[in-house]
Amino acid sequence: MNKTGYVGFVGLANSGKSTLLNTLLGEKVCIVSSKPQATRRRIQGILTTDGYQVMIMDSPGFLSEAMTPLHDFLLQEAQDVIASVAVVVFLVPMDLQNKEDLDELTSEIKKSKKPCVYVFTKMDLEPTPAAAGMMEYVKSNELPYFTAAEKESRILLLRKFFESVDPYMTETEEFLFAEDLFTTERSRDLMSEYIREGCMEHLAKEIPYNIAVVIDSYKEDEGLPKIYASIFVNRESHKSIVIGRGGMMLKKIGTYARKRFEEMIGEKVFLSLRVKTKEDWAKNKHFMNEIGYGKK
Repeated sequence: MNKTGYVGFVGLANSGKSTLLNTLLGEKVCIVSSKPQATRRRIQGILTTDGYQVMIMDSPGFLSEAMTPLHDFLLQEAQDVIASVAVVVFLVPMDLQNKEDLDELTSEIKKSKKPCVYVFTKMDLEPTPAAAGMMEYVKSNELPYFTAAEKESRILLLRKFFESVDPYMTETEEFLFAEDLFTTERSRDLMSEYIREGCMEHLAKEIPYNIAVVIDSYKEDEGLPKIYASIFVNRESHKSIVIGRGGMMLKKIGTYARKRFEEMIGEKVFLSLRVKTKEDWAKNKHFMNEIGYGKK
């Protein structure tokens, strides 16, 4: 008999949710950056091994206060993940600083009455007082948890993960998805995320946080995927920075995104990028709905 179920990864910004999901899957479905709020929407990975198929939903870093429509969307995505899964996996990094938001997220999970497994990440770092306090709380109350370090093997992490979520899985004769499928994300959405990751990797300061990516066209032409995308900035002055002198910065971003997408699908693609200005787009609810950041 097989086991299957839905698991939700939640935590504050830079807690390691996307890194852990990518490691467990052995595939890159979530972008990863040292800059906070890399994840903007829930992303579903599918982890299938002998006897298990677990649907893992990654969520944006939890925000206790929504200051703009974009922040409101990020908060709603995290809350929806908690509400829609069988078990919540709560990631707590050893460099945790924001105790207030941590307490707020803890309260959200308690209100949901969903079972919770804690994961203490970045175990190679010295724990902050906030992280040490959370670990003591979990241990003293005998709550389920496991640890994850940066260089820990995938095999060991898989064993820890399955042992932790097994009690909350459901027995089933057949899996819900094909065994070779590792995500339900559309190719055009993954391409959009890779472009945004390229922006976060190559652009400095606050600019990556004020960027949105829209896939204008995605089509097959004589066996070659052709992708046309727009990068939106919220200030006209940022446009020239993203393009760079002679278009060099935009070329770097495009090359970064294209190579990662090609690695995932195993074939060459054509990618064309252009940069547009949409003043204060993160405060514009109508535009946010148009680009997929609206409430569902």
